[in-house]
Amino acid sequence: MVLILVDALSERLSYTLDFIFKERGLQWQATTSQLEFETADVSYRLNYSERNSEFSKRITPCTLLRETVILDQKLDQAVFEGEPCLTFDGICDPISSIFYVLSRYEEYREQEKDEHGRFPASRSILVKYDWQHKVVCDRWAKVVIEFVFKELYLECELRMRLMNPVKCIPTFDIDNAYAYKNKNATRQILSLGRDLLSADFAKAKERLRVWRGASDPYDTYDAIEDCLKRFKFARIFWLVASDGGKDRNIPLSNPNVNEKLNVLAKMTKVGIHPGYSSFGSVEKLQAEKKELELATNAEVNDSRFHFLRFALPDSYRQLITAGITCDYSMGFAETAGFRIGTSRAISWFDLEKNERTPLRIQPFTYMDGTLNEYLKITPEESLVLIRKLYSEIRAFGGDFCFIWHNETISDKGKWKGWQSVFSETLTMCNE
Repeated sequence: MVLILVDALSERLSYTLDFIFKERGLQWQATTSQLEFETADVSYRLNYSERNSEFSKRITPCTLLRETVILDQKLDQAVFEGEPCLTFDGICDPISSIFYVLSRYEEYREQEKDEHGRFPASRSILVKYDWQHKVVCDRWAKVVIEFVFKELYLECELRMRLMNPVKCIPTFDIDNAYAYKNKNATRQILSLGRDLLSADFAKAKERLRVWRGASDPYDTYDAIEDCLKRFKFARIFWLVASDGGKDRNIPLSNPNVNEKLNVLAKMTKVGIHPGYSSFGSVEKLQAEKKELELATNAEVNDSRFHFLRFALPDSYRQLITAGITCDYSMGFAETAGFRIGTSRAISWFDLEKNERTPLRIQPFTYMDGTLNEYLKITPEESLVLIRKLYSEIRAFGGDFCFIWHNETISDKGKWKGWQSVFSETLTMCNE
């Protein structure tokens, strides 16, 4: 057990120490009493206070974990025990650094949003310091544990590798169940007319071939089902919204679509993919969730926002109100990597209420569209980046969660050559 001397106990401190120690199988206890700290019969001590003690080395705390409100933080970077770290008003504090990133503190203070109302990756301190490809919170946890006692981290690392190997979590967003099939006649005719007016004759010919019985390019469900059989933590997120704009999935009232959904629901948990137009509306979110539950005859507990369109804290509070227990949206659309500085599933900390919540956050490492559409890198370059990210997870522990869509593994159109990236990612999971 690690005994920690602190100046004050707080919700923020407890949350952070759980991540550092409990997450790695180590017990901890905090005390404000220097006498207790120095006389207790314990193996390991850490002084995280303004006081000196000859019984332990000290990490000087900044005020972040003792505060109860959200303030502008004067940030910079320095090095703690060989690891680049944040400073707060000039104080290099790896423990507060972990909380700052895990809680997404910067997202509460940022006024600038992108065209979809999302927090821009370019505004993140992780991108500013080129840390987005590192699990910085796990790295900081490592140096804190080693600061307590050099060999302690080696002991818990061995235990983690034996008991908790990297969990592979392939996930699929079904934004449009089929490209051409199972759509009403009016929508099909209008779509064909749009193809012809825009002189997209290749698409028009493909549409006609599918109408005559050829396979639909978005019908990649055999590959998805094979993945679900191989990876027990794989998940499906289904867009229920179908009211146009950016929410254009085929209604679940279509019997063929409903049948396909239920085939998948028998193989894994199907989560809600809250529509673009439901952003900010808990009523729409609840209605979509209820529709999916009725279609699958199963309770829906998982969620990932369509377009990754969410804002803290309101979107997460709405998930809790709707009965969602785990969200899979935490990652950047514009860049691959670790938005919360870890790949581990964690509890969401509501900064405004200054409390830990029952909502779990499962971060993802990369999304198919990030690689091809945002970063505009080749399949070969993507594999180099993915392997780098996977190696980071293997080195520090966590979950290898990633996003694909049914259309992107089709190996057709702008996704020609990308099926190999998907296949190679799954191969990494078996290494």
